[in-house]
Amino acid sequence: MSKQAEKPEEKEEEAQAEEEQMEIDGPTPIKALEEKGINSGDIKKLEEAGFHTVEAVAFTPKKHLVIVKGLSEAKVEKIIDACQKIVNMGF
Repeated sequence: MSKQAEKPEEKEEEAQAEEEQMEIDGPTPIKALEEKGINSGDIKKLEEAGFHTVEAVAFTPKKHLVIVKGLSEAKVEKIIDACQKIVNMGF
């Protein structure tokens, strides 16, 4: 009987682990950059330029980010560094 009682609990734990994995694998909202020290004004500028996830910013070439109105090259460097801390770039 104890094995039957354990199986539903194990299934619940597996389901919870899968949910957590899905959350980790999903796109990260751009607001997460605030936690890495990027100010909300710069985040708003990125959103207005069409960037809504950290991944979108992380995989965009620097020369395209510098074009965003109101973002200097120094700010773009800081934003890219913050994105790389959040997103696994694979290198």
